[in-house]
Amino acid sequence: MQKLLFYMFLFILPAGFFSHLSAQVRVAIAEFKNESSAFYLDQWEKSIPDLLQEKLSRSSDLIILERRKLKAVLEEKALSMAGLTDSTSIQEIGKLLDAEYVITGAIHKFRNRYRIDASIVKVNSAETRSEKVDAPDRDHLPQMVDLLANNILYDLTGRGKYKSRIKLNRAPTKYFLLGTVGLAVATGLVRAAYEKKLDEYHQNTRLDQFDDLYRQANRSQKLSVGLAGLTGAALVGTVYCWIKNLSPREILAENSGQKSVIPYLAANFKIEVKIGLQIRF
Repeated sequence: MQKLLFYMFLFILPAGFFSHLSAQVRVAIAEFKNESSAFYLDQWEKSIPDLLQEKLSRSSDLIILERRKLKAVLEEKALSMAGLTDSTSIQEIGKLLDAEYVITGAIHKFRNRYRIDASIVKVNSAETRSEKVDAPDRDHLPQMVDLLANNILYDLTGRGKYKSRIKLNRAPTKYFLLGTVGLAVATGLVRAAYEKKLDEYHQNTRLDQFDDLYRQANRSQKLSVGLAGLTGAALVGTVYCWIKNLSPREILAENSGQKSVIPYLAANFKIEVKIGLQIRF
């Protein structure tokens, strides 16, 4: 009877109960090297591993090894983070750290697009899987790492859902347009007040009112000029936001097993045109 109750208990246990009994995946995060010519992306070399570690460490299915331990092992082996470029050295370091996977990567830029490539190396077999994220500008590093971390977690554990894109907030064209209209109306009203005061000044026949009317007209003129400048700035902002929203505002992702959805980052090239001129006499 007791055995029967025991087996019934095992049968009705939710499957999620056993998932917590499974071993956690041990992961080491190495360097993400700036492969572009944009020196300001050197800061990303430090930011990406730190952000990725912070995001992935939230999962109870992963154990993210401290980067200082990785650095200590590299120093002992007289290597640097930049030395982790081939699967053999990554395997060696991964085994010393008792890591199951080592994540390393690169940073690329082409024109106004920014891409992060992550390589997930399985230590015991050197099998490599890649994850990429691509953004339309450099202002969205946290969102890029969020998407990258989500997809790496899915690759390593099968948890959650793979995401191929996330939409970014659109530029606030509507608010700039409303501001432009409001400032334009205010400019028109103040300008009308200025012209009214100016007419009163010209038509005035009392000497004791000349100075007062002049000051009022002068203040209205200065205010209308200032408002006109703000209206122009708001109009520029409206046009800028409108142009920016013409292109899709998304961060795209793909992995080594997917059809590419990320724009191809071609190498720089030059087109050379030669014109010959021949004159005969």
